Amino acid sequence: MSDHFKYFLKPEERKSYNIKNKPTRKWNVIFTLSNVALLLLVFFLVYKPAMDKLNKENKVFIDGFSIDIDTELTEYNLFANLYIFNESCNDPFDFSRLSCSLVFANNEEIYPLNLRSDKELIKQNSGIHYILSFSLKEKRSSSFYIKLKYDNKTIYESKTIKSQNQ
Repeated sequence: MSDHFKYFLKPEERKSYNIKNKPTRKWNVIFTLSNVALLLLVFFLVYKPAMDKLNKENKVFIDGFSIDIDTELTEYNLFANLYIFNESCNDPFDFSRLSCSLVFANNEEIYPLNLRSDKELIKQNSGIHYILSFSLKEKRSSSFYIKLKYDNKTIYESKTIKSQNQ
């Protein structure tokens, strides 16, 4: 037999008998906590806001415009905030085609105190804030929902909102 086995190290020669310094437990804990903190930052600063924006149920798209609906309920009034954004359209937004109302449990509808019937040109990739106010003085003990219509077609109905005094 030939001596070609001499070129390979024997297993006992491969092992290093030098004492290796293991990382201390303190550094393992610090490294693990920093990884968890980084994951939490990514989740709360990137993932959650992006998913909230994608899954926003108060957003409606019509004719190249998007409308975000937000509400503020006070003791005697309800304010419906409509944020109208121009996504890709060069036409002016026609407020006379848009109507918003509150529908109560007995199917009675009330309309806002302030209405717009004009057309406004909204620059592309920008938007406007349209505030509608409703008076709830006599209806403050009942539940209702918001109905948004465009060209007499219902495009949005909110969840049922219960008044503060119930």
